[in-house]
Amino acid sequence: MPDAPSLKTTRLLLRPFQLSDAPAVQRLAGAKEVAAGTFLPHPYQNGMAEQWIADQTRAHEGGTAVSFAITLAGDATFIGSISLDIVQTHRHARLGYWLGFPYWNQGYGTEAVRAVLHYGFMQREHYVRFDRLVDLELYGMLQRDFMERT
Repeated sequence: MPDAPSLKTTRLLLRPFQLSDAPAVQRLAGAKEVAAGTFLPHPYQNGMAEQWIADQTRAHEGGTAVSFAITLAGDATFIGSISLDIVQTHRHARLGYWLGFPYWNQGYGTEAVRAVLHYGFMQREHYVRFDRLVDLELYGMLQRDFMERT
């Protein structure tokens, strides 16, 4: 897979992760508010950020993901992460992201998602099933929502 790209938006620079991001990853991803809405571990132990960054690099090199550190374009402050997890067999990707709690409700997530979706759709095909490109609609539901409806 080619080198990890960088994407620029009006207010953000989405760039490959660097090991020097680890303290900010640990601090922001370790917040209970952030962990509550993600699969991030809580508490976020020492060494986990460095391992996670190494995992992102390996996934990119293996063609199974492309991850970006979300930083503010003006001063390079690290504020979160966004990635596409790639299933090569089906030429399919799943987008996931998180932002540090101080950066919520400022439109940064929307801005990053738009940039990565543009990148993803311009760089990849759609889902392949039985040697044919198909469109899929995927839905999710929480157990409590299911229980309320039954």
